[in-house]
Amino acid sequence: MLISRFRYYLGSIPRMLRGFRNWPTVLALFMRLPIPRPITLILRDTGLVLQVRTALDAWLVKEICLERQYEAASVPVQDGWTVIDVGGGIGEFAIDVARRFPQARVLAYEPAPDSFELLQHNIGLNHLTNVKARPYAVAAAPGQVVLQRRSGQGALTTTLGEAGAATATAVTLDEILRTNGIAHCDYLKIDCEGCEYSVLLSASDDTLLRITAICLEYHDRLSSRSHLELKDHLERIGFRVSTHPSPVHRGQGLLTAIRAG
Repeated sequence: MLISRFRYYLGSIPRMLRGFRNWPTVLALFMRLPIPRPITLILRDTGLVLQVRTALDAWLVKEICLERQYEAASVPVQDGWTVIDVGGGIGEFAIDVARRFPQARVLAYEPAPDSFELLQHNIGLNHLTNVKARPYAVAAAPGQVVLQRRSGQGALTTTLGEAGAATATAVTLDEILRTNGIAHCDYLKIDCEGCEYSVLLSASDDTLLRITAICLEYHDRLSSRSHLELKDHLERIGFRVSTHPSPVHRGQGLLTAIRAG
């Protein structure tokens, strides 16, 4: 694990230097130099513009927008698709998809108020009309949930636990499809810091069978649940499931589920 972690971080340096037009600013962010926040990242190849607060935000942009880790682990998103992003953060995945595919319909759900505010701001920076942001958590049941922030990072907000500094309104995956009139979801991306189990295990079979591709980040060490539960559950209703362990974090990785046929 130590060697793979070293190789991964070392290999990420040239990717960021090549991928960001304003790489000196990104370097200053990672070196914790006193620069104004948020900073604006500009992707060299696509011209995508995203404001970020921290080095972790910039790292996620590297993984999601430069390396496209979700699509690399599952299937490439295509134009005209309906895409749901659970745990939208500051918009790394949703905005990148919406900008690349102007005919796609993208819905992003992000409960943390500061992340949601930046998500909306980043949508405006890229002049997008095909992505809509919703300030809701996605959970096993509708109602109010407590938000907890791991390590003080907005990008690591979870609804696990019973104590926190803020609350958010929660909706279910079933409700998302019903209230938005979604008969078919082509791609569901989930990164909600350990809440992926409740999101999927509480969804009805009918809802899951209206989704073609799922790619999620699993976090086995944040709760007593295991991604193997998700694997068994999704395989039971006909998905082909594969897993891709993280090269740097134990008990974490990507799980991909593709509906057969």
